[in-house]
Amino acid sequence: MPSPDGSEITYRFGDFELLPHERMLTRGGSRVPLTPRALDLLLALVKSEGRLLSKETLLNTVWVDAAVEEGNLNRTISALRKALGETRNELKYIETVPKAGYRFVAVVEKRSSTKDFPDALHLQETGNSVESTPRPELSTGHTTRRGRRFALGAIAMIAIALLVSYVLVIYLTSRFTEGDAKFGVPADRTSIVRLTNNGFDEDSASWTSDDRIRFLRFSAMNKVESMIMNADGSDQRRAGVEIKDFLAGTWSPDGRRVLYSKEAASSRTPFAANADGTNEQKLPFNIGPFDWSPDGTKIVYSSNFPTESDSGEIVLYSFQTGELTNLTNHPAFDANPSFSPDGQQIIFNSDRDGNAEIYLMNVDGTGIRRLTNDPAKEAFQAFSPDGTQIVFNSNRDNEKVGVYLINVNDDSQPVKLSDTKYNAEIRPGCWSPDGTKIVFTSDRDGDKFNVYSMTVEPAKAKEIMTDSGDEVRAVAISQDGKYFALGVKVADGKGELRILDIASGRTTTLTSAENYDLMPNWSPDGKAIAFAMKSGGNTEIFTIKTDGTDLKNLTHDDARDGGPAWSPDGSKILFSSDRDGRSEAVHLFSMNTDGSDVARFTTRWGYEMTPAWSPDGKTIAYACDRRDGSSQVLDIFAADPADPGTERVLTKRRFHDTNPSFSPDGSRIAFVSQSDGNFEIYLINADGSGLVRVTRDAGDDMTPVFSNDGAKIYFVSNRSGKFGLYEMNVQ
Repeated sequence: MPSPDGSEITYRFGDFELLPHERMLTRGGSRVPLTPRALDLLLALVKSEGRLLSKETLLNTVWVDAAVEEGNLNRTISALRKALGETRNELKYIETVPKAGYRFVAVVEKRSSTKDFPDALHLQETGNSVESTPRPELSTGHTTRRGRRFALGAIAMIAIALLVSYVLVIYLTSRFTEGDAKFGVPADRTSIVRLTNNGFDEDSASWTSDDRIRFLRFSAMNKVESMIMNADGSDQRRAGVEIKDFLAGTWSPDGRRVLYSKEAASSRTPFAANADGTNEQKLPFNIGPFDWSPDGTKIVYSSNFPTESDSGEIVLYSFQTGELTNLTNHPAFDANPSFSPDGQQIIFNSDRDGNAEIYLMNVDGTGIRRLTNDPAKEAFQAFSPDGTQIVFNSNRDNEKVGVYLINVNDDSQPVKLSDTKYNAEIRPGCWSPDGTKIVFTSDRDGDKFNVYSMTVEPAKAKEIMTDSGDEVRAVAISQDGKYFALGVKVADGKGELRILDIASGRTTTLTSAENYDLMPNWSPDGKAIAFAMKSGGNTEIFTIKTDGTDLKNLTHDDARDGGPAWSPDGSKILFSSDRDGRSEAVHLFSMNTDGSDVARFTTRWGYEMTPAWSPDGKTIAYACDRRDGSSQVLDIFAADPADPGTERVLTKRRFHDTNPSFSPDGSRIAFVSQSDGNFEIYLINADGSGLVRVTRDAGDDMTPVFSNDGAKIYFVSNRSGKFGLYEMNVQ
């Protein structure tokens, strides 16, 4: 594949290099074995420059010489992901767009093969780094029983040789749920797992992006060492040994750079370098607790450490420009800053209102607002990976420190995740990449602080329907709240449309189908169900009465039609279709309930999917991937059905948001998001404000619908190993 100047074009992403002219993929100079189809598929995705490619487009491109089914594409995608080293919870290269296709999401550098690639530091500093290396810990310090009190008396850290010799100190204690956890085994009735078991104190535990855990270990003579291990506690070993005289450090989010202290230098002297020790530089200032920006080009830190000053500031430092910016400029003591996942906000502690509380500000120091308000002391706050929630330490329960969770975007009260007896400490970076767990240090099993993990889902989901042979894959609820319509995957891989009587638990099968992704939707009068069923190899919109009679095909089109949604007055059905003749786009269409008068809902180009009507019929919410720059992935959009030109974006985030569903009063919308790699359920207000994550589980949570009183949501999930029906309180 020559470039205009005659040289061969190659593509580089992460530590991979794709050489089309050689029909070869390499990693670190070694060839990665791929089948010819997998190589063609990878090339098509990489050349798309981040655009979404539909399944039909990929089938027609890669299998142009053969007639194959969608299963061939799915298997090849799976094999390609395995070759690229992707895991279930970290899809760094290939992103699945539900019901549509795939997108290559890694940063790709297109180069002539005769040119050299920039080194890792240059990529980092120009903002072109690829998330192909572990996310670091975002640690800030260690707690000890000794030390002196500073202005934020309840915040704990000890003198460590990492960056400072004296830091804020007081002993914070915490009691977690009762249970006798053994090494690597969850305690009874708890979600806590002990990961380390030794005679040394440990601190500053945090997760990497490849699902490992970094932490500090204070070994003989209280010598601090940077450690790394697998998420189950295995393979514990020292980190940073590539750097001469390395003592302890904190890695940038892409793992390419590290800020550290050296054995031969003053314990307060910080150094920064590439992870292999090259390009080392001594920073011209001393810093207290700090955090790397998500792109690794900046740090934010606490100044005036380790002085006895009553004031401290939050300072931003740019490695690219060498500029120092004081963000707070307040006579109070401000400390323990941490970046939001998008790098646009910073959370920190301050006693500016007379007590140690948590505050949020923009990355330029503007827009400061208080998040907590309690006589207790709050400390060591950490954003969840999706940026919607924060965990923090507090001694608000009988002066014992607990771990609490608070929403960033509403005024709800913090939820306590722990009980109150043992000491427990969290630090920035404590969240697992998928946002379902936190890692922390505790002395719950002795007098030394060791590393533990715990699951984070404060509102526990309750499984309300399982079947030994079948799986519930979609749910809809009748207007009176008495019945569920279920799309069920049966044992042979096909589907059935069923009705579940909620009171009696009795199910009735209405019809069988070639497919199981039926996407049912009740008519407003409760007498019929619209759904998407494959007929003769093509997916159409059908309706059927709730007694199983009067099955009707409404669409009769060669295109793939899906996601039907009945209008509240029962006169129209919205659905998605690629019937415009271009497989790389799907649009919303409306029709009468007899299938007549089919018309495009909007005139703009892009993907439009999974529509939902507000109860008053004045708003339609849908997932949309606009091609005009208003969105880059599937976001939740809303528009007036009488004037689709009023379209507005309700969510605008880094990964796909789909399947919106209105609450009965129309004030809230539940939807599904892939923000942390798997499908989770979120809530927003109808105007797009108040974003909060509802479920936090390693399984996939799908198709949320509200109960008729709005107090619960029902959804399907495979969190128990297979898809079943669940409910969760959302009040």
